Amino acid sequence: MSEVVLIYPKLVEAKYHWMPWSVIGLAQAVEDRWHTCHVWDQRLDDEAVLWELIDRDPVFVGISAMIGSQITNGLALAKMIRMLNPLVPLVWGGPFITEAPECALGHSLVDVVVVGPGEGWMGSILSDCRETSKPTLYGTRSYGTRRPSRARWPRVEVSRYINPATRALAYVSSIGCTHSCRFCRMGGGW
Repeated sequence: MSEVVLIYPKLVEAKYHWMPWSVIGLAQAVEDRWHTCHVWDQRLDDEAVLWELIDRDPVFVGISAMIGSQITNGLALAKMIRMLNPLVPLVWGGPFITEAPECALGHSLVDVVVVGPGEGWMGSILSDCRETSKPTLYGTRSYGTRRPSRARWPRVEVSRYINPATRALAYVSSIGCTHSCRFCRMGGGW
């Protein structure tokens, strides 16, 4: 069975961490297409585990990034991945990529750019990843508000994300916003 690695780069130092929501739904979409998916969270996982996964020649490595340190940390990981396995496609997505895909398309550490939610594009990405050598763009910014599919949280230890002080787990029950405010980036369709 072929494998995919999804990376959630470190954002900030914290006493506890939210689940890596941006890659959990993607992991489910990968596994729904008969591939094994590994979610690697830079905030909690050992780098040696990532390098072992890269040595196994995954179909692609997906990197989700919001902005700031997640992009910096993601690029540092992508550089190491490219050195270890120059042929593995690097697929980037997340809020920053959705807002500025042209910034990513010309970068040497980006092979595929996913704009908006990537779950619906996963089949195409899985089949196309090894077939093209030019940067590829998937997705659209106009996807509105929707309810996410029920995540089965593949390969994620939920207990690592429970706040030890409150024994609570941060949960996101929707994607998008129905309001058209202009003061946040979610207004009008994210």
